[in-house]
Amino acid sequence: GGQLFVVTRDGQNGYKASTTDEGVEKSVVFHILKLKERYLLDVRDDLGDPALPAHVYFGLTLQKDVLKLSEMDTPWLKEQVAGRKELRSEELTEADVKGKIVITSPQADLRKYFLPLAADGRSFANESELRRVK
Repeated sequence: GGQLFVVTRDGQNGYKASTTDEGVEKSVVFHILKLKERYLLDVRDDLGDPALPAHVYFGLTLQKDVLKLSEMDTPWLKEQVAGRKELRSEELTEADVKGKIVITSPQADLRKYFLPLAADGRSFANESELRRVK
């Protein structure tokens, strides 16, 4: 078996996914963004610092009871981000997230400069499937 997530509404247009990992409940809050080309899952991760929320994006496709998520994290995408001076980003160095890029730009800049990169399939990798439990 895999991990079981319980998804509930959170506020007007948000959701919360909770799971129990070794007896400890963990949860993330996310929104679904509808772009012209695809849906994006915008997961807010406080990384232990609510003052500096990080956003992690996934490509999203839904077919009946199967949800497919693709990480928005590829070498091509990192190059694009590094090459855009409008986007502030930093590379994480902690062992379990080493090499991950966190974009620390304000939300308005994210929408303007980062989200258009979601139109390009080269931004996505590592597809995983989540299945609805009946």
